Amino acid sequence: MHRLLASLLIFTALLGLPARAANITTVTHDGVTRVIVIAGVIAPGDAQKFANIALMTEDAVVALASDGGALKEALDIGRAIRLKGFSTYVTANSRCASACALIWLAGVPRLMASSARVGFHAAYYDLAGVKEVSASGNAIVGSYLNTLGLPEKAVLSLTSAPPTSVRWFSPAQVRGNGIEVTVKDLDGSSEGGVTEQAQTPKTTEVTKDVSSLGVGPAATPADVEAQARNFAARYLTYENEEAARSLALISDVYDDKVSHFGKMKTRQEVLASHARFVTRWPNRKQSLKPGSVIVLCKVPQAQCMVDALIDWEVASGSTRSKGVSTWHLVLNRQSDRFSIVAVDGKVIERRNMSSERNRGPCFRSFCPFDLALR
Repeated sequence: MHRLLASLLIFTALLGLPARAANITTVTHDGVTRVIVIAGVIAPGDAQKFANIALMTEDAVVALASDGGALKEALDIGRAIRLKGFSTYVTANSRCASACALIWLAGVPRLMASSARVGFHAAYYDLAGVKEVSASGNAIVGSYLNTLGLPEKAVLSLTSAPPTSVRWFSPAQVRGNGIEVTVKDLDGSSEGGVTEQAQTPKTTEVTKDVSSLGVGPAATPADVEAQARNFAARYLTYENEEAARSLALISDVYDDKVSHFGKMKTRQEVLASHARFVTRWPNRKQSLKPGSVIVLCKVPQAQCMVDALIDWEVASGSTRSKGVSTWHLVLNRQSDRFSIVAVDGKVIERRNMSSERNRGPCFRSFCPFDLALR
């Protein structure tokens, strides 16, 4: 960590320079990447640029100085940071807002200088120059923050500001919302200050061809992501089938051990849970909400994460319910097939459409009014 922060000390002055588009650069010592810098507006394509270098880097600090940008790109970068176990850092007198702040939250650990600030607001879409709150965008952000392990208090606080403003947090205010953060000043006067000397690092722009990350002659990262996206959509069609056929179709899509809504289960335990679900609800209709799917794949290891919102409707006799759920899948790609190693999610909207006013649907592993069903 000391060598990483020494690299940051040398490079930190460059973060103060204005940038109209995100510059993703690296700081190296002896040919080893120590720091990945993201400065400027985060734009489409930046997640792939980041992945190109992150996948070849074992340990690094991600230094951030940005007022935000594209939400999908930021979440993809954040997931990559968490997968790699990188730390994140906002340097002295710098700010990291909106999409940038979501990236910063993924760091392990999260670092910021005592004079740094991180800023948050609700997700939005731009309609003819008017910023309107995006309910689906906020749901995706909420799901992302949950996967990072943030408490509910923090999730609510970070998405409370309207899209026309930013709520700024000092290190103390970050901690006050239950978010772990380490204050690190690079002048040697604060906790963990860097005092060792370092050679002037070599800075290189990320320009690597994405095809070099493919797992086979015809498998670029984009190919693998498309396969993962199609797998997720196809899996939902399997869940919509008649009970016996549904069980047969999904019988080989799970790994031997699966993280199933927060609990480790065997494949047979997951299938038993699914059997109870399809028996309880013989009529099921589930589909991916258009525009909500986010896919990030780690190549060549070929582990993919799929995050989405699901529109669902279930019925059993006169009992009917419909709603929206978040959905998080982790997939392993071996040879020409995927297997599910983790699944999670949360019902975020429910509408009971029957006379059973005190009973909600047991959707996936969520059965708030009838826990015994699972």
